Amino acid sequence: MLLCENHPAAPGDLLVETLLASPFITRFDQLPQPQFPRAGPARFAESEDPGARLLVARDPEAPAELIERLSHDPSAGVRCVMAGDVRLPVGRLLELLDEPETMGSVSGGARPSAHGHGGHPRGGRDPVA
Repeated sequence: MLLCENHPAAPGDLLVETLLASPFITRFDQLPQPQFPRAGPARFAESEDPGARLLVARDPEAPAELIERLSHDPSAGVRCVMAGDVRLPVGRLLELLDEPETMGSVSGGARPSAHGHGGHPRGGRDPVA
């Protein structure tokens, strides 16, 4: 974890591995690193870890159907991240506006692009807490 936090060129695979293994709230702090992999996180869609599932939104190859399915996730944090993805159908986005756990994230501003947002937590908090 210290290597990932303090080395500007930590390998992307190490950043992912550390995020997935870390129990700390800071585990998402490395998402903005340019070497954090964009391709491939869709493979985490079936993970038991909601922190891994929210990474799916970072994957430009994740199909809209997968984003929509994860917008029904038991974790409010995962639902909030999927709500920010432009691939989510507008009808489902409107449904999320009616959910108390997600309406703040959905109505909090413009929906960022699927490639730019990628599940980066807002406010420095663990989005799956």
